Amino acid sequence: MGIRIERKEIVTVKDDLENALIKGDPIMIRMQGQDVVCRFMGMKNGYFVTETLDGANENKYRAGSIEACKRISGIREWPEIEAKKEA
Repeated sequence: MGIRIERKEIVTVKDDLENALIKGDPIMIRMQGQDVVCRFMGMKNGYFVTETLDGANENKYRAGSIEACKRISGIREWPEIEAKKEA
């Protein structure tokens, strides 16, 4: 058996406040003056990967197109009963 070489690369992605982002973190990113709330899913082939809060869609962004990134908290689904009362 010959030799086997493995290359491991560690990529750390940080928000505007220098907090390291972890897969699944809720974040708000700003692109072209619009804020998008989503979940951070990591880096894939050089792209910043997110998914929608319901987990239905994966989105990829060029890192250079993101103007701002903040880790956020307190995201919850609005209860259906309360939503009907508000309408």
